[in-house]
Amino acid sequence: MADSQSLVGRIIYDEDLRNAITANIPEATFKNNQLVNNSKDFLSVNFCFLNHEITPNENGVVESMTISVSSEVDRLPPELPHQTNNI
Repeated sequence: MADSQSLVGRIIYDEDLRNAITANIPEATFKNNQLVNNSKDFLSVNFCFLNHEITPNENGVVESMTISVSSEVDRLPPELPHQTNNI
């Protein structure tokens, strides 16, 4: 398993993946297949590859892996004031 990498700002050509992201993450949208944030909140959509397998066959090898996509939208509750420290 590898460390997660951000999908925000990346171009995603796979329509099924784009549809899954927008169906599950309302803050995400695509412009020219590029994942962008459509809200003021911080958008975190990450991916990592799992179960990387290389299997030899008569023509060479078949490579397969599973992609895991995760998300988190950070929001501050409106009742929390912004704090500054004067030094």
